Amino acid sequence: QQQQQQQYRDEEQQRHLAALAQQEEFLQQEREHLLLPPVYATSPPPSACKPPKGITVILEMEGPDRFMSRSKYHEDLPAAIKSTDRRVTDYKWDRDRKAWSFALAGYAEVVCAMKMAGFTVDELPSEQLGGGPAAPKLPSYRLSLDQIPQRVPESLWNRLLPFQKEGVQYILSVQGRALLADEMGLGKSVQALAAAAAYFPQSWPLLIICPSSLRFMWADAVRSWLPAEMQPAPSDLWVVSNIQEFIKVSKRGVPSGRPHVCVTSYDLVQKMEGLERQYRFIIADESHALKSPQAKRTAFVSALLQSQAHQADRRALLITGTPVLSRPIEIWSQVNMLRPQLLGTYHEFGQRYCMTPGAPTNYSNSPHAAPEYRGACRLTELNQRLTAAVMIRRQKDDVASQLPDKIRQKVPIEAEGNAVELRNISTQLQQNPIREASSTQEEERLDAIARCMGLEAEREKSKREKDALMTAYWRATGPAKMKGGVAFLNDMLDRGDVKVLVFAHHQAVLDAYEDAMHKAKVGYVRIDGSSNDAHRKSAVDAFQMQKGTRVALLSITAAAVGLTLNAAQACLFAELHWTPSLLMQAEDRAHRLGVKSSVTCYYLIAKNTADDMMWPLINSKLSVIGTLIDGRSAQGSAGMESGAGGALPSPQAAKRQRTGQTTKEERSAAPGTQHSGQVFVISDDE
Repeated sequence: QQQQQQQYRDEEQQRHLAALAQQEEFLQQEREHLLLPPVYATSPPPSACKPPKGITVILEMEGPDRFMSRSKYHEDLPAAIKSTDRRVTDYKWDRDRKAWSFALAGYAEVVCAMKMAGFTVDELPSEQLGGGPAAPKLPSYRLSLDQIPQRVPESLWNRLLPFQKEGVQYILSVQGRALLADEMGLGKSVQALAAAAAYFPQSWPLLIICPSSLRFMWADAVRSWLPAEMQPAPSDLWVVSNIQEFIKVSKRGVPSGRPHVCVTSYDLVQKMEGLERQYRFIIADESHALKSPQAKRTAFVSALLQSQAHQADRRALLITGTPVLSRPIEIWSQVNMLRPQLLGTYHEFGQRYCMTPGAPTNYSNSPHAAPEYRGACRLTELNQRLTAAVMIRRQKDDVASQLPDKIRQKVPIEAEGNAVELRNISTQLQQNPIREASSTQEEERLDAIARCMGLEAEREKSKREKDALMTAYWRATGPAKMKGGVAFLNDMLDRGDVKVLVFAHHQAVLDAYEDAMHKAKVGYVRIDGSSNDAHRKSAVDAFQMQKGTRVALLSITAAAVGLTLNAAQACLFAELHWTPSLLMQAEDRAHRLGVKSSVTCYYLIAKNTADDMMWPLINSKLSVIGTLIDGRSAQGSAGMESGAGGALPSPQAAKRQRTGQTTKEERSAAPGTQHSGQVFVISDDE
């Protein structure tokens, strides 16, 4: 019996050695005669393979130079793996993931060994193996960081934070066709405009496509960030709100030979009747709106960007903080616009990354959502493919040391409703004889002049009338901003799992936001002057602890103090308040003890409303309070999202920042220094 066992072992060893010799001979023939790279020689002759075992081994990347295998257990698999040359394959068993790990250099040997042992192998995409006939052509160059200022104007480059410079460098390194997926509040629009500036004028004019609620915000960013030589004239900065406006301004045709920027929405860009194809640099903001291949807007923008993909002077940039909202399949259409076929066809992508490999498939040849594409797999591998060729993403935690504690950002929106009432009040204010004093000293001087002339009573009456008009103006402004404010809030919520504090003063405004959240089926809590202590506590607990409670509707006067709501990532001020200290206290509801990341505070500002008078005054008072209480004066900054940089700057400092002529003291507070306790105001008009 022992002799028979020994004979069996000898025969097994001989068969194994013969198989290895046959495998090596096959590999050598492939290398010498077919002239293929070793990594692609993964198909041993059928005579060298054992009968199929009915088990599929799934391969996926786990790092830049390693891959791993997953499969059901079979006793022959470890033997097949260990038959390879460990010096080449560097095979290891990962106990935590219950998977085998290998060096990418030994890919061919591993695959051949598994196939010869009778296993079916689900192999890696060809571009993961270092190139080949089927691999897409990636950019042939990478610019180093110190080369970028030669292409981006220095006045703009010096205003960027270090991580923003790296983002611009990445966009340029992939030839201006990228998916910028930084987390909300990290300045994606600033980086996009800096990249566009690097390609001026050969890849201009510039077309910006965004949700309707962000059009004026982008126009403000263009005016605040682009250098003087790239600033479009007022008649050449088109902000298209409706198709009639576009027809009117487009009769002259797209301007050529001078800077021109068009800002429009996803709906209106489809009605530009071919004029959109004259734009050489296209920015698509909140590109997760293009996640569905069958949607009309996706088909239109995809055709537009793909038609320009192979033209040397055409660039395209997609921007979103949430490129994937729920499933990996949602990113395919966005990437395919920038780099057609980079990730294969819709179904090839779905088969590899959106369902269990080897599962049966039933689908047609149209790129419509299929039930089997609701899954997710090989995510590490997918991330590597994206970041290597088209996507860059940073989170706030990654760049926390470069960020200020709070970012205060102005958001221009359009006033809708109450137009007649606002116009009448504005006319009455202009007719009021009381001139706005620029300082307390001037106010006292004007009062003294009135007393000397015996006009004190008339002046006091005019003051009371003006105060009453301002109160009415303020009250009418809130409802006029509700439609645009609700749209902006919905866009914020669509970007991902974000929690927001919404501050307002008037009950009618809070009621409108509450109704909007109820209709949108968004979990919310509300705290106003009618809330008792028990309700306030339960509301705070719900917002802090319940994932589904994403919005807190708060009265500025009733909820500005005594509450800790640091689960929020952003504050939205639907209305302004005359008392700046209340606004600062409201901001601090989100930025409380224990908060490590930066908090962005958005202020909705509408033209031809009370905001025109309130915002400059409030901003000036905030600067005074910040200097008095915190002991810090205005400092220069790059800003996060859009608009002129500067931490509560004086008008003179703001102008110096825009022209790049900052003083030595302002440059000493440049990005990259310690930001503890700082507040940065973004998009503040001089």
